[in-house]
Amino acid sequence: MLKIGLTGGIATGKSFVLNIFSKEGFFTVKADEIAKKLYTENKKLKEKLIKNFGSELYQKDKINFKKVEEILFNEPEERKKFEKIYYPEFEIFQDNFFRELSKKHKTIVYESALLFEVGTYKKFDILILTHCKRETQIKRGLERGISKEKIEKILEHQIDYKKIIDKVDFSLNTDKPVEKTEKEVLEIINRIKRNNS
Repeated sequence: MLKIGLTGGIATGKSFVLNIFSKEGFFTVKADEIAKKLYTENKKLKEKLIKNFGSELYQKDKINFKKVEEILFNEPEERKKFEKIYYPEFEIFQDNFFRELSKKHKTIVYESALLFEVGTYKKFDILILTHCKRETQIKRGLERGISKEKIEKILEHQIDYKKIIDKVDFSLNTDKPVEKTEKEVLEIINRIKRNNS
């Protein structure tokens, strides 16, 4: 199975690009979808998280994302502890998830803001990076109803795209009009299809 990793910071156009891949017939999946399944289905993870962070981390069987955000963005030491518990389980779950997908699909496009931050970028055959100016990210985030404070905190924990741009196969500057970005994405798709037919 050909695994295409799509990454980029908050509000850089990842979902827009992923949607184009989907329209072009690719199977697409978001890391957030895997995370939600993991939080719900992995009892071992649930027990560890509750033991370390309290029962309020879950509301019945669902993760309390507001509480998770408080840990990740407000408490550096707690964030480290959380990540040490969460990511080993996530990696196992992700590998199993991909293994199941490989039985049905020849190619998948996987979107995650943190491919480089957590090191999972190495699992992908092709890497695509979306990026734009920080001001654009903030503007788009505000338009989505995210507070400036939260956007700034998220940006603090995301790698500057300039540090990883030479490690990806394709980079998309999404500051330009959407029509131009769409055209560039379609060109990338055609190249991928030609090289992997």
